[in-house]
Amino acid sequence: PALIVLARLIQGFSVGDAFVASSVASLLYFVMNPFSGRLSDTVGRLNQLTVASLALLLAAYPAYLLLTGHATLWVLVAVQGGMAALLAMLSGPSASLTAEIFPAGVRSTGLSIGYNLAVTIFGGFAPYFVARFDTGDHMTPAIYLIACAIPTLATLMWMRAARD
Repeated sequence: PALIVLARLIQGFSVGDAFVASSVASLLYFVMNPFSGRLSDTVGRLNQLTVASLALLLAAYPAYLLLTGHATLWVLVAVQGGMAALLAMLSGPSASLTAEIFPAGVRSTGLSIGYNLAVTIFGGFAPYFVARFDTGDHMTPAIYLIACAIPTLATLMWMRAARD
């Protein structure tokens, strides 16, 4: 949603262009998710999540910088598609990894509480943070993504150490 707001209101894209970019990104996410889950069965969930989180950490700022400096439909589609691909690489193995964390007796409760808290805090407040802390350079969505990637990486490192 933050990228759509950036495209529509700040960069001046038409509703149609924002819809096209969002549709392409959604389709890419939809198609990549099962392949991402399958890939994590091969390379390992922690490995894939770590690489995807690092990629998000490193790609977010340059991607948004490209979008704010070269606001064309093709750049919007590429940036939104790239972010969707990285999100799919994170989403594919996440459910399996989260389920593996909890013993069977408390798995449903642990998953529902953890998932709903994370979605509420990090997803629900994202538009507020992006709008509230925008300094005029419109890079707040990238900074927010980076700020979310850092604790994700820390958690993944902690999980890796706990398994070893």
